[in-house]
Amino acid sequence: MYSVERIYALDDYSENTSRARMIAVCVLTPLPALLLVVALELIPLQNPGDGWANNYGAWLRFEVISFTVGLGLTVQMKGMSVGIAISTRKLVAVSLATSVCHVCVTVAIANFWAYPVPFSFVLTMPPFLCCLTLFSFVAVGQEAIAGETKEGHFQGFAQRAVSQK
Repeated sequence: MYSVERIYALDDYSENTSRARMIAVCVLTPLPALLLVVALELIPLQNPGDGWANNYGAWLRFEVISFTVGLGLTVQMKGMSVGIAISTRKLVAVSLATSVCHVCVTVAIANFWAYPVPFSFVLTMPPFLCCLTLFSFVAVGQEAIAGETKEGHFQGFAQRAVSQK
């Protein structure tokens, strides 16, 4: 959602910034995501017919993607939660723990149901968000969440994260 204030801020930025810097921002902003995609494509995939246990490449890709999504959500949580101080180390720990649990849930589904798991990210998003919430609570502490809940910032983040708005 864009507001009038943001449009004015963009207009002010474009008037007070050099054209070279604006072009550099536009070109370099998607670079980390493109590098991640290229790095993921460098991980070799095995034949899915060999079963879930023999497809380490697919699980490694799934782990990296889950970690990246978790890190993006926790960074957003940090930015939206004004009263909560959480270190970068804790953000990475929450994201790593969440992604490991996410992969474990997906491996269990693959073991008991089918591999490759159809619609794996859609199917396993509820456990992912539950793990993310649990590990976030553990990382920042109950008192910090209770204080933040009174202000409503954490609830706003949780509602936006679940609804993807």
